[in-house]
Amino acid sequence: MITSNRDNLLCTRRIVLLLTRVVIDQRSRYTPDGTVPHVPEALAALRRAGKRVLYLTNGGSSTREQLQEGLTRRGYQAELSEIFGSAYLTAVYLRNSSHLRSGDKIYCASAPGMASEIRQHAGLEVLGGGDDNGRIGCSVEEIATERLDPAVRAVVMGGDA
Repeated sequence: MITSNRDNLLCTRRIVLLLTRVVIDQRSRYTPDGTVPHVPEALAALRRAGKRVLYLTNGGSSTREQLQEGLTRRGYQAELSEIFGSAYLTAVYLRNSSHLRSGDKIYCASAPGMASEIRQHAGLEVLGGGDDNGRIGCSVEEIATERLDPAVRAVVMGGDA
């Protein structure tokens, strides 16, 4: 039973020491004005304690390289293998999809970062993805009325809120 703040801190410390991985949401580790105080130092301490740090974001407009650059600029240590954005994970999903093959065409109604990750990690030919200069919007109605290349096997929509 936790009876004091000291007990609470000791309990929290024990829990942290039991963790094998620390997962950080991209949006929780900095503010628009900069890094949340002491977070880079806390993550460095967790690394020294043998914990693996992973960075996750549901933002789909950036590549992992762009996310890494932003983290580094704010003082975080971040290896590319520790960063998982929705653009990258979409590419991995498409690569492993049973109905798509390398070289198939997809239409990407999203930012260039999403299209870049799909090209690089899924080996698909990407139409759209910012390359169409906003010609097609991201609503279902706009895509439904667009005449897409008949060889397009999938449509990917995504972005940041």
